Amino acid sequence: MRTPDNGIQPQAMVGADGRVHLLYFKGDAAGGDLFYTYRKAQSEGWVAPIRVNRVSGSGLAIGSVRGAQLALGRNGWVHVAWMGSSKAQSVRLEGRDQSPLLYARLRPNASEFEPEQNMLKVAGGLDGGGSLAADAMGHVAVVWHGLIGDAKGEQFRAVYVRESTDDGGVFATEKAVSPHGSGACGCCGIKAGYGDGGSLQVVFRSATQETNRAELVIKGTMDNLPFRVVRSAPWSINNCPMSTSALAQGSTASFAAWETEGQVWWEKFEATGNPSRKMMQPEGGKGGRKHPALAVNSRGEVLLAWTEGTGWQRGGGVAWQLYDKDGKAMHPIERRTGLPVWGLVAVVAASDGSFSLIY
Repeated sequence: MRTPDNGIQPQAMVGADGRVHLLYFKGDAAGGDLFYTYRKAQSEGWVAPIRVNRVSGSGLAIGSVRGAQLALGRNGWVHVAWMGSSKAQSVRLEGRDQSPLLYARLRPNASEFEPEQNMLKVAGGLDGGGSLAADAMGHVAVVWHGLIGDAKGEQFRAVYVRESTDDGGVFATEKAVSPHGSGACGCCGIKAGYGDGGSLQVVFRSATQETNRAELVIKGTMDNLPFRVVRSAPWSINNCPMSTSALAQGSTASFAAWETEGQVWWEKFEATGNPSRKMMQPEGGKGGRKHPALAVNSRGEVLLAWTEGTGWQRGGGVAWQLYDKDGKAMHPIERRTGLPVWGLVAVVAASDGSFSLIY
């Protein structure tokens, strides 16, 4: 289905009650607005959307890597984080005005989001946007890669996390969680999600050297740093590919997806965080495949979706393939054209096992 109201960059999740929660962007890509809506289980229509950002035009969509992200927390809390545009209130770190990473939350049954707040206190240099995660125990984590002080260069970037244990009421100061020396590809996106037992999983592109930009999947808890690497997907490239990644949580395992050399890959991770099989890729080989999204249903089937033919200020199409619980493709790849400039695709699995794809 298409994103409501001609929006772009949909982010979707399914709540415990079967509601499909949806976040999307509208307006000027350099300074637009974020909207949240939902539809109830078995319903065809979305409720009237509400704007997330209080400061008009403070959302950002340029590059498809800096857009807003959505998380569902305990007892119906809705959480959103996004990189602020030039219209947002900047944050001053180390004597310089910088782009903020903004966070806002929606109280259960409330009609408007609480005012957004900047999450950068020590580590700035925001470029590839940020991410967030929430769980049923009240944890909320806002995640980004950045720099501290006068450090310059991607090899000095690190992944930082600010975590709350009270549904986003109070956050601890950010801490670096990535392995020392891993770096981070400046304008690539990042994705975070909680697993069993409060462990946090993060997918990001490293930058140990100018040409060593492996996608890393790391996992850990804030009381045992740094996180450990559970998957490294190498890619030797001498420029930033402006890539994004995806995470999905199943009943007994998590799933991650990323881009390498024009192909999208996905993998299953057991509750321990260890990969359960070799990395999987859709049929047809590499070439222009970017921005993966994935969802897993109650039967363990995985729907992987991605964009094709997109580029700087260029739209394209979406494609997807369905896999069984053993990772075997169940159907040929399907495609739709008409993905707008800076567009993304989102997928969710309903309680009855069906999937929805939104673009």
